[in-house]
Amino acid sequence: MFLFRLVNVSITVDRHPCYRIEKTPSSQSISLSCASTLYGQQVTLEKALTSSDPHENVLNICEVQIWVCRRGFYGDNCLIPCGKCEDSFCDRYNGNCRFSRCQPGYHGNICIDKCEAKRYGENCSLPCGHCANNATCHHVTGTCPGHCTPGLTCITGNNVEYFQLS
Repeated sequence: MFLFRLVNVSITVDRHPCYRIEKTPSSQSISLSCASTLYGQQVTLEKALTSSDPHENVLNICEVQIWVCRRGFYGDNCLIPCGKCEDSFCDRYNGNCRFSRCQPGYHGNICIDKCEAKRYGENCSLPCGHCANNATCHHVTGTCPGHCTPGLTCITGNNVEYFQLS
């Protein structure tokens, strides 16, 4: 009905330009998207004063919906699952586990990188034991896939095996 009142409305996200309505919309229900993904806390709709007629300098808005990714997903289309964050939630925009750390056995900003060979545990801070045949231990538990190297110690299952050289 008063769609002409939307002309010259600018939308910003934390003062970064998102969209400007240049002409009268053809429908009462319009969907607008920023040209690029913007991150922020505050969305502002502002109408530029272009006329001395007070009826033209009015902005009517009935409903505004702002979409964000649901917990556990991130990215432009919210299709990327979070990595191995300790609380399983990541930043909805970039995937960082900024409010928690990575689960044991993973590292990196988005907690998708497994520990490198011969490392395991929280923040990949623990060295693997001496697994037989130079095998790599499990990146989370540190267990060897088989046995220990004779004469050395390693973790196998829930027990530590000790071998003595004779």
